[in-house]
Parts: sequence; C-alpha cells; structure tokens
Amino acid sequence: DGVAPVGTTASTATACGSTAVNPGSVLGTVAACTAGQGHTWLASALCYNWTGATDRIEIAASPTLNSTTVQLTLQAWIFPTDVASRPILEFNSGTAFGPHFWQGAGTGNGDLFANLIDTNSANHVVASTAGFVKAGVWQLVTMTFNGNLAKLYHNHVEIASRTFSSMPPLKVNTSLFVGRRPSAGNVFSGRIDEVRVLRRALTPEEVEGDFFGGTFLMKKSTLDTVPFTPLQLDNTHLDPDAPAAANPPTPGLSATTAT
Repeated sequence: DGVAPVGTTASTATACGSTAVNPGSVLGTVAACTAGQGHTWLASALCYNWTGATDRIEIAASPTLNSTTVQLTLQAWIFPTDVASRPILEFNSGTAFGPHFWQGAGTGNGDLFANLIDTNSANHVVASTAGFVKAGVWQLVTMTFNGNLAKLYHNHVEIASRTFSSMPPLKVNTSLFVGRRPSAGNVFSGRIDEVRVLRRALTPEEVEGDFFGGTFLMKKSTLDTVPFTPLQLDNTHLDPDAPAAANPPTPGLSATTAT
C-alpha cells in the first residue's frame, strides 16, 4: 500500500512500498521522544518531537511514492503544542509544493486542511471548520482521496469532504516532508507518530480501525461529564488498577502486537 511509518526506531524513518523501501532523513533538531511518549503510551512506543525552526523528516522522491498519482491517503498521529497553521505532511520540491495536509491552515484555529495539487499545479482544497485539532493530546488525522472524493477525518470521525471531477494526476514526484514546508519555512511543533502514505483511499472502517486498534475505552463513572479513557491492551495489566498477578498474560495481547 505504500506505507511510511515514523517512530519505528530512535534514529530512522522509512517509507515502505510494495516493491521498495524509501529511507527518510531525520534533519534539524528532530529527536526521538522519550520512551512511552508515543501515541499508545506504552513503554516501547516511540515517536519524534519537532522543536526547532528547521526540523523535518525528508523522504526522497521515488517511483514508489510517485505511484500515488490517482488515489492517496495521508495519515499521522499528532500531539501538537498549539492549533496554529502548521504542516503535517507535504510533497515539496524545495521551491514548490504538491499535495499537502496541514493543521490550522484554513482558520488558524485547529481545522484540518488538505490541498490535492495536481500536475498542472492546480489547487483542489478540502478543509474542515475550526476547533477539531487540540493542543497537548494525541489525535489521529487522516486525509483520503479515491480519485473523485476527498475526505478528512479527526480521530475516527469524518469532518469534511469534497468531490472533484476530471482531475489530472496528483503532483507527487517530489520529496515527501514530515512536519515541514521547506519552500516557506513553516514547521510543525510537537510530536508525530505512525505516519502512513498509501496509494489508495482508506475506507471509513479502516480509519476507525486505525484509531481504535489495540485500545479499549473505559471510565469508572456513569456521569456523562466523566470522559472515556483510551487504554492500550497489553499482556500484564488488562485492568490498569489490578495487581499484575491478577492479570495473567493473554495470547495475542502484548506490547509488541498492540503497537
């Protein structure tokens, strides 16, 4: 499918296609997060932290990524420090940009924004209203395009869509940047984990599965004002308040398989 995971190791990012592996360069002051700060909060979970003005992960242009010209999914777990206009994922030549996925670019206040720029450099924008992206929490953001219909998701909920007809192929023959627009100096602020770039559109069910995969929701009150808390399944504490001895290992539910 053309997957580009970020947070797989402390020093590298890779983009893996069905026939090739595309290594990413970790540049600027981007650093691996402290263990356990990834979106699952497991001790083994890793992510990357954007804190500097030149921070980015760059995945060089390749035939594998260029195969996303008709359909495309851009997805990442993000933990932003603010809700201002900042890049999440962007195809960019260094002087001009291609398809990109940002937070806050439409309103400057927590919206999701994508521009599916085609090979004629024409804009095709789909954007949500303000207020979806929150600072200081992990959230899954996804843009899907099936060649006709573009959708934006915040966590597992569709928040915007737009239909485009007779579009030329997408302009994806450039490097892919995570958390950076090099041609203008815009940069993400916060943590990014589990980036995915697919040459097809994920279904709503798949997006929902990505959000809930390996987690369950619980709360200890019947009050509506008490929120559910997402918890990661592991093989030692299925009940987070029970002693370890009360929770024997369960096959298939481990820190390794759940990440």
